[in-house]
Amino acid sequence: MRKSKKVLPIVIVFILFLGCSIKPSTRLDLGYMEGSKYVNVFFGLQMEIPEEWALMSEEEKMEIIQLGQDLAIGSDEDLSKLMVEGRIDSFYLLAASKYRDEERSEFNPSINCIVEYLSGFFAADNGMEYLEYKKEELKSTQIPFEFEKEIYIEDIGGRKFFVMETHIEFGEFGNLSELTVTQKYYVKIIDNYALNFIISYSNENEKKELENILNSIVFNDYKKVQ
Repeated sequence: MRKSKKVLPIVIVFILFLGCSIKPSTRLDLGYMEGSKYVNVFFGLQMEIPEEWALMSEEEKMEIIQLGQDLAIGSDEDLSKLMVEGRIDSFYLLAASKYRDEERSEFNPSINCIVEYLSGFFAADNGMEYLEYKKEELKSTQIPFEFEKEIYIEDIGGRKFFVMETHIEFGEFGNLSELTVTQKYYVKIIDNYALNFIISYSNENEKKELENILNSIVFNDYKKVQ
């Protein structure tokens, strides 16, 4: 499994809810790579990442988070203040993209696994409520998100996940060329944690590759994952 060498501006600049405190939990297992397999004991999760795909380092993840904040916030001082306050504990478990920086063309498809601990400021009873909240949060940014579908349910690893789709039309926004990017947010609430898988793609071939990764997900018998 190769490491990506540089933060890619378009990999995942849209993840607004990572604009909060990033700190380890005494309970949460951040997971590890075992060859090409990502393993997380806390969630009883295993997922295969293609050997040729690039994994982001912790430093690159933090740079992406900051870039996403900057694009989302713009000049909105109130939103910036909320970001700095850190309302929800967030944990970036995994970030993988198809290409290294020197190999990519216009877009680099990616998959990300992110966890939020739902405490204090916000709590959700289910994935639908959580994603509805996130939809409104995304709409409040300067990024031109479009939501054409209602939130729906898909099976991932034998578990029911709520799914939200969004499209971003890039023209002059962010000084990027003409491009339409689709992101799908898969979420399941587990023991007051929101487990998120986020895929980003710009065409059907990229979508199929990412769906193959999602189809590799296996949940072991674990009491918190029902």
